[in-house]
Amino acid sequence: MSEYKFHFILDGNTPPVEKPPRSGIKRLKSRIKEKLSTKTMIFSRHIYYMDMAQFGSKVIYINQLRDPVDRFISGYNWRRYLAKQEGHIAKSSNETLAGLWVNKRVEDCVLDVTDRECNDFSSKRTRVTSESEPWTNILPSAVPYLCGMAEFCGSATSDRAANQAIRNIDNHYLVVGILEKMEMTLAVFKHLLPDIFKEVNLEDVGHRNHHSNSTGKEMLNPKIRKILQKRLKGEYRVYRHAIQKLENQYKQINHSSTEFTGTPL
Repeated sequence: MSEYKFHFILDGNTPPVEKPPRSGIKRLKSRIKEKLSTKTMIFSRHIYYMDMAQFGSKVIYINQLRDPVDRFISGYNWRRYLAKQEGHIAKSSNETLAGLWVNKRVEDCVLDVTDRECNDFSSKRTRVTSESEPWTNILPSAVPYLCGMAEFCGSATSDRAANQAIRNIDNHYLVVGILEKMEMTLAVFKHLLPDIFKEVNLEDVGHRNHHSNSTGKEMLNPKIRKILQKRLKGEYRVYRHAIQKLENQYKQINHSSTEFTGTPL
């Protein structure tokens, strides 16, 4: 990053706080304002959409989505992988319950109507991180990352949350990339943000999932996938809209720029 004239801040925010309190938001905006006064800054963090209108055109939003079911499966496997790697099962307050959780197949979780991890995608779904009770760890929907910090934004099923996320994509985000269309995504990033992405190659952003197992995309029961798609209907609306916008951007730059070198897909 030394060749570029910008700050790069990767904020891991541990434990994850996608929806910080008002005081946290105020500190965060103050920090961004301070950095913007000196040079261009790239700020990377898992955080729900935050209105930065006070900084005017100085702030450019970008994000990335992936197929909602695949994202959910990846998160499901990842949390169990971490629990095993970091010894959370032995540290838990109920080792038997933790053992049942870590070994539970995603198919069984989806069909178990009492298990909120695979059934409740409403606005009540919030991230919980607990070493003593790892079975409470739940990955939030992707919708609030684009919708915002309002309570209703947390739902992956709500039309209201999906509509707000779509409005934000159209009105505030320069680009929302798509993991399944990475070549197209990178081409659009390179064209619209050349100072940042001009030296980035497809190999640099290749997606590698080291934690996939028999519950991965290729082995997931089609009936289970359909159930999850229905439960994530709002998130799919946002995902499909983001694909449409990305494809339109790709077509526009491919037709309007004689310097564009992206490979047609």
